Amino acid sequence: HHTQKYGFSLSLCFAYHLLRIGPYFMNFAYIYTLCHKEGHTFTGLYAKEYNNSMFTRNVFNWWIGLFFGVMPASFAFGHSINHHRYNNGPLDCITTSDKPRDSIVNFCAYIPRWTWYSLNITTTIQFWKEGNTKVAQKMVLGSLYFWTWYGAFHYMNPLFAFAYLQFPFWENVLLLAAVNWSWHAFNNPKDPEDEYVGSITILEGCINVLNEDSHVVHHQYPG
Repeated sequence: HHTQKYGFSLSLCFAYHLLRIGPYFMNFAYIYTLCHKEGHTFTGLYAKEYNNSMFTRNVFNWWIGLFFGVMPASFAFGHSINHHRYNNGPLDCITTSDKPRDSIVNFCAYIPRWTWYSLNITTTIQFWKEGNTKVAQKMVLGSLYFWTWYGAFHYMNPLFAFAYLQFPFWENVLLLAAVNWSWHAFNNPKDPEDEYVGSITILEGCINVLNEDSHVVHHQYPG
């Protein structure tokens, strides 16, 4: 409403993103962690009465996460089914195992791979190739949901939609690509899907958001 009435304000947009990300990226970190955990759980994150509600059961992946560039279905299906099935191996759509992780050039080359994954494109294609059409259709539904939501704002004000809603997506691409590149910085050349080598666990780290530092355990027991 403010943008429609008074025009686009760069300073207001900057303040919004500053508050959205939070001090030392903490708001960003907690939202993505909760999207991650919500995407893995089939019993829900909350008490039964809230898990049974269509408004709260998937509130992070299908509503709050949208403002942070999360594409619905990305965590619940693309991440939990593809990434955790193949554990950074050759069929993992976001594998890092085919590129040495000690090169900034290789990281830059990895960003397009993460982009197609974040858009639900490569995972949808992979599920379709594997004959998992039900999950592929859910991925498409999540993408349509996001772009319908984004399109409504774009129709009202394209600049607002880009600055407030599309920018977080590209923020997600850069930061989450770096996170995954780091979590899976090493691998066993004889077995790229070796969870003990292919994932990092940080002991007594200075910031452990909801115990995400235990990444080896997470790959052993997703959820």
